[in-house]
Amino acid sequence: MPGWSKMAGMAHTMPYDLAIMAGTQTGKPLPAKRWFTAAKPILVAVGSESEPFFHSGAKALTEMLSHAQYRSLESLNHAAVVMAPKELSDAMEQFFLDRKQLTCLLQVTHPHSCGADDVPLKSEAKIYMQKINPFLWFDGKAEEAMNFYVSVFKNSKVVSVTRNGEGGPGPKGTVLSATFELEAQRFLALNGGPQFTFSPAISFFVNCETQQEVDELWEKLSEGGEKQRCGWVKDKYGLSWQIIPSALGRMLQDKDPGKARRVMKAMLQMDKIDIQRLKQAYDAE
Repeated sequence: MPGWSKMAGMAHTMPYDLAIMAGTQTGKPLPAKRWFTAAKPILVAVGSESEPFFHSGAKALTEMLSHAQYRSLESLNHAAVVMAPKELSDAMEQFFLDRKQLTCLLQVTHPHSCGADDVPLKSEAKIYMQKINPFLWFDGKAEEAMNFYVSVFKNSKVVSVTRNGEGGPGPKGTVLSATFELEAQRFLALNGGPQFTFSPAISFFVNCETQQEVDELWEKLSEGGEKQRCGWVKDKYGLSWQIIPSALGRMLQDKDPGKARRVMKAMLQMDKIDIQRLKQAYDAE
């Protein structure tokens, strides 16, 4: 295999790893139960420029492992990830720093524990994945909005729903709050009443890898809402989203100011972002 010596030099366990994964290289899936035996937090990394199936596979693996973290390495394709020790080491360093912070947190919240590994995996995963979470205020439509967002984004799930009981702020059985995940990002939603509404001052920036992904999210999120300029949409609940291809950022950061200027000018004339038109502006003389 080309580059094998470099790969093995970066990860000395790779021969063992390949032996374990042997059956998966010909389309045969690894038995699901084998994933569940992984007893440590895991970093699942993929290059942002890798083919879509690498991303979907990495996200599926992250979903299967309740204590895994997905990370996309900017501007690298699959081959570059394998051959990019600096980028990989930076990602791993941050992963281990996060892990160290988790251990400290667990030692505070579980004083009888000598470290994070003494805490059940499910508990550990919840703390590990939660740091800063968007908290969304709705007027009676928290569950409806949650189900809508989960239906729009592929790697998503409902985590929990809390309903009003006797003496709650709302009628018994109605939803008080909900927790859900979109592309591994956790959100909390509250039925707080009509006092507050959403504003474009806060929006969610969605990095898209392909034009197809841009098109799908643009249409789904704007249904019942409003399509706006420069990749912005307002959904039917009033929440603002920016549906932006990652290619736009790379073009705008080009060392050639002329290229970046032409791309910016083209983008400012768009509603939905069109990658092909951006490339035409980028390549123009």
